[in-house]
Amino acid sequence: MPRTARLAVAWLLTCLLPCPAAFAATLHFIAVVDTNDASIGTIEDLSNSVVWADKIAQCAGLTLNYQSLSGQQLSVSATRQLIDALQVRADDVVYFFYSGHGANPGDRRWPVLYYTTTVGNDAVSMDEVVEALAPKSPRLLVVLADCCNSYPWQTGRPRSTFQNTAATAQGIANYRRLFATFQGSVLSSGCAPGQFSLGAAGAGGVFINNFMNALQSLAETESTLTWEKVFQKTAADTAAEAAPQLQNPQYVITEGQVAGFTPDQLGLDSPGNQTGDGLLTGTSGDSGLVGLLFPACGAAGAAECMLAALWLGLVGLQRSCRGRRM
Repeated sequence: MPRTARLAVAWLLTCLLPCPAAFAATLHFIAVVDTNDASIGTIEDLSNSVVWADKIAQCAGLTLNYQSLSGQQLSVSATRQLIDALQVRADDVVYFFYSGHGANPGDRRWPVLYYTTTVGNDAVSMDEVVEALAPKSPRLLVVLADCCNSYPWQTGRPRSTFQNTAATAQGIANYRRLFATFQGSVLSSGCAPGQFSLGAAGAGGVFINNFMNALQSLAETESTLTWEKVFQKTAADTAAEAAPQLQNPQYVITEGQVAGFTPDQLGLDSPGNQTGDGLLTGTSGDSGLVGLLFPACGAAGAAECMLAALWLGLVGLQRSCRGRRM
């Protein structure tokens, strides 16, 4: 074959067979963690998020784009700027994780993310996060919020921690099934409206630890792992660990093109129609306590709850905290 012909063939193969790595889908992992209050386990949650993001990317064969906001860098404006600037391609995965304080003014299902650095009533809600990320049309959108969904002052000490373990071939196949193949959205918060989310320094958040542990363990034991199975175990393990206090994670799983969903299908509260009734389309895991807005605090916390209710009525939004259970 003449030299010019060989060069032409080589050039043609180069055009037709580009390097696969150049077109690998990206995992955009955003960790928004309020480490300004370390007593609720946020430092551990931030550290675990780095390990978890790397594990998902490696097991699912995704290119990792990890971004985080914490400490004094965390603010409402910084969160919105980070989300707005995110560039997403059609086959990418967007994974948004929040750990910190949360609140619920009583008119919605999903919590408001209430930073310790927040001044006034301007705050980012979980609804806002999803509504800003969905139009970017990722193949998979995951939004998790480990925070309170009301305003009780309860205490608790979590028992679960997250320990990263090596994935087997079966585990890797399941990670790829969830993160590299599945198309749709996965939304979850650590508790239902009216409840609180446990966490503590040295351990992290009960909900997010149980989520990572559930996915990690089920990936090694289930032949065909689904998101529904992951959250069924997450919800059961979290509720059992929190008992006798109520902490029931809620989740909505939808399959299909992310940008094609309506707010109702995504489990979001429509403007002017925020009922928090949890009547959603798609596959959902409801605690059965979605409408509960005033959890029982017990005699020791009655005064605090009354004060909280009064404050909520005056300002419209009250901070809730994750704490240690004594």
